[in-house]
Amino acid sequence: MKYILLIAATLLTGIALPAQKKIPLELGTDFPYKTNKNLNELLALERKGKGRKIIIDLFGSSCVVCFRMMPKMQEIQDKYRDSVLVVLLGKEDRDIRKVFDKFKSKMSLNFDPVYDSAFFDTYSIPFLPHYIWLDENGITQATTGTDELNPLNFERFIAGLPLITKSEIAKQNLMILNFFGQREWRAGHWSFIQVGTQSLGQNPIYKLSKAFAVFRQR
Repeated sequence: MKYILLIAATLLTGIALPAQKKIPLELGTDFPYKTNKNLNELLALERKGKGRKIIIDLFGSSCVVCFRMMPKMQEIQDKYRDSVLVVLLGKEDRDIRKVFDKFKSKMSLNFDPVYDSAFFDTYSIPFLPHYIWLDENGITQATTGTDELNPLNFERFIAGLPLITKSEIAKQNLMILNFFGQREWRAGHWSFIQVGTQSLGQNPIYKLSKAFAVFRQR
């Protein structure tokens, strides 16, 4: 029974990686991994050329959620192509290229991933899928899971503002609700606070897109 529950949880949330002693990715610093030539060429090209911000999408061959998210990442790339470049970085093993090629054809993806194993062996990646958000200078601005992949955060990312993370929402007892009535994060009993571009207090993290409303739990 426990085995069945573990499989179900994995299919819904992704996979947790072994907690070995590895180097954490530090925010506010240059993306540190310089070993993979293909990845470094992509990052250098952006810095010298279009100067777009970059989201590195980390995935593995056994991560079902990673592949389920790829059509959404393709939508993100298509919508924000002038401002954001999505780079897929896969954990190299004997299956990953075959698995990706199958999904690429089935889902009509336009990505050409970079594959590497040393990156995953060196740096602390707690789970997959995992996303590394780099600014136009290659500085790591955030590392997140899937919850932060929403239009509000893309607007903030492009504007150079900090992302609103799931942990920040939980800490402040806030919920983001878009005008289609879709909850972006938490559930519960909520009271209306604010809508529009005004700030909640002085913290710039609460400066919102006009397409969102903010609620606080009662």
